[in-house]
Amino acid sequence: MPKPILLVEHVDQPKGERITRILTEEGYEFKWCNPSKGDVLPENFDEFQAAIVYGGMEGAYDPHSYLRDELEWINRWVGAGKSYLGICLGGQLLAKAMGGDAYADKEGKKEVGFYKVNLESPCGEIKYDDVTNQSNLLGNLPEYFFQWHGDTFDLPKGATKLASSEKFPNQAFALGPKVIGLQFHPEVTLEVGQTWFLQFPEALEKPGMKSLPEIEAEFLQYEASIENWARTFLLKWLSVE
Repeated sequence: MPKPILLVEHVDQPKGERITRILTEEGYEFKWCNPSKGDVLPENFDEFQAAIVYGGMEGAYDPHSYLRDELEWINRWVGAGKSYLGICLGGQLLAKAMGGDAYADKEGKKEVGFYKVNLESPCGEIKYDDVTNQSNLLGNLPEYFFQWHGDTFDLPKGATKLASSEKFPNQAFALGPKVIGLQFHPEVTLEVGQTWFLQFPEALEKPGMKSLPEIEAEFLQYEASIENWARTFLLKWLSVE
């Protein structure tokens, strides 16, 4: 029986989001851990098949003691050859933990809503092993993903950029086929997005931001392609030995 997957959150993550639903439907077990609430990250790495680290309102550069501990833990987790998927803050933490940098965009740019994500051509040069026989790590990436961030990151040494956007050059990167960082949010469904905007309505109050009705319409337009991609991507990633 497969080992459970460790899910690391930094806020009260809506538990009905896309990734946990897909994992449940595919028969995977998982365990939540929230370092910001005092949960201790596991030291016995062999207990878990993989780790998925979600986003949060913090910056990877913030001086919280639990973030410093998490950065050190991520470095050791990846160094031990474990599978890691970082989403938004989770991707920024991965970049910083492995020697890159993470910071608020120097020009104050933000992405809140759906934005086009461009697959980088070098992605096709990174192969899965012979068992999975896949041509690239992100597969048939949809053009548009939900975003919510003003922070960004520089790639750590040895990383390969997988995707970019017009405002932010680093949208996805890999440190081998088992370790992937994403800036965009494949886990967010319409219901999750509506919950976030109820909690943080100020995110759309700044000049140049999209309206909530516009974003809700984008969810209806893009969710089917993201749903199909997310399931295929997760199963491929979890199959890598």
